[in-house]
Amino acid sequence: MASENRHKALFASNLRVLRKGLGLTQQALADRIDMSRASVNTWEDPHDPTMPDNPKTMDRLAKALGTTAQKLQFDQLVGGRSSSMVREPMLTSDGP
Repeated sequence: MASENRHKALFASNLRVLRKGLGLTQQALADRIDMSRASVNTWEDPHDPTMPDNPKTMDRLAKALGTTAQKLQFDQLVGGRSSSMVREPMLTSDGP
């Protein structure tokens, strides 16, 4: 159960990050996928996240956000990019 909640929370976060990264309001995204703004709002709710039940809806949502359903659901996105694409700054040590 906890794993499922983390998965849903990751989806909610990714959805919000990608939508905002594209400069879209919840209503604008809803219009692109022919859904209600309330649906988008529900999917983004960090306290009680849900995900679309219909795989076709998930695919339309991912396409509207310029990603895949797989990445939208399972990748940790940072600034609209997969965390695997984000490089940490290298630390150097000058030593004694």
